[in-house]
Amino acid sequence: QLAAVLANIKEPLWNNTKAPSGRDILYLLPHKLTAVEYGGFAWNLFFNMTDQMHVTINGLIDLEKSIPDRQDFLDFIDDFLPPGTSFKEFEQLLPLFQKITLQERKFGLLSQGAFVKGPFRVQWNTSLQGSERNFWLSKKDQAAIKDLLADKFGGGEFDEKEGYILSFGSGDTRIKIGLNTINMTSFQFDVGFETIWPTSKFSTSRKIRTGPAQAAFDVEELQESALNTLRSIRDYILNPQLGNNGHIGFGCYFESKVGIFRDRAQIWLRVSHDVLFKNIEDRLFMFKKTLASEGFQNLVALLPPEEQKQLVNDYVRQYIFPSAFKATVSPGGVTNVVCAINVDVTTRLRGAVGYDFYAQQEETIRQIHNTSVDIQSLRVEDAQSPSVRQHKVFGELFYHKKKARQDYGIGMGGDVTVASARIGEDWTVYFKFAGAF
Repeated sequence: QLAAVLANIKEPLWNNTKAPSGRDILYLLPHKLTAVEYGGFAWNLFFNMTDQMHVTINGLIDLEKSIPDRQDFLDFIDDFLPPGTSFKEFEQLLPLFQKITLQERKFGLLSQGAFVKGPFRVQWNTSLQGSERNFWLSKKDQAAIKDLLADKFGGGEFDEKEGYILSFGSGDTRIKIGLNTINMTSFQFDVGFETIWPTSKFSTSRKIRTGPAQAAFDVEELQESALNTLRSIRDYILNPQLGNNGHIGFGCYFESKVGIFRDRAQIWLRVSHDVLFKNIEDRLFMFKKTLASEGFQNLVALLPPEEQKQLVNDYVRQYIFPSAFKATVSPGGVTNVVCAINVDVTTRLRGAVGYDFYAQQEETIRQIHNTSVDIQSLRVEDAQSPSVRQHKVFGELFYHKKKARQDYGIGMGGDVTVASARIGEDWTVYFKFAGAF
């Protein structure tokens, strides 16, 4: 019976197994310290929202292609559904669940500081933050699911705790060491190096509780282990990221400011490129297809019990559930370009508008650890993050009191995504208290 059910899965269920990610907080607030000629500090109380991360359940799991015969699949998952579920009711619910996507919220305090000694300067950025990631469905579709559950199954309430994960802790830390090469009244130019330290690792240590062999031979054991596996996969997808998963980074940057209109306005530019070094992460992998669904049922029937069990296990790992391995991950380099224009509306009120470009190269995974499994037998490309690009516009109002070589004030600002590729579209608001001296 189990072999018959599995044989109806024609293609692997999982299209990809990499949990989506948004921008690291170190690249999130684009304006940073605008007075590059002075040392100083800035505290930014921020809230960032990614409405949709462009990852739906249907994008992760493709039931349409994998299971052409829905009735066989319904028979297989019967124990997961309320008693009396019919094929028609299942057909009504499935498209609604396939629309589920992800949202992410980040909030906290980003602190920045700078120290200047002659032409040399040291700057640092770090954060304390909370992050929450949840499944999301439109109000209309939520109502449709609740109505179906209430009318057909005598229920209708969801356990909301199953649909989100909240984390608190420190983010990563960036340290910049630069040199002021040009320091004129209306033109300044800084160059330097920066390092990123994964201080977020002190706050996030969640592991994937999914072993390389989840399958059991009989239907009841398989269904019980399937629930545990699905919960672990859910935790992996919903786990918020406070940093870049433990990768040390090293890069270079330049910053410049040009005064125009008798220095009543300034054009500000920052360009940086950071390389993130290798680090070991827990990742989910599907096995490559080496077994064909055609003739699988007949093949199982011909084998002795132990070989039957091994064959079913291999089939489940290739077609149904991913497996967790520790892998050496090489993230791609991160390029960030920020340009802005500051305008002194009055002697105390400054306004700024600008553009922010963010791009990260594709990840590579070439090694797995603590296992005898050959990495060549895994669908590695489906566990890697693709290259991403994002374009934003932002603005800020800053009320300040300026004295000789001192400038203190408060302000507020925000940004919004105008275009992105393979990364969620987010927006940010922040309140700022800063001083330069």
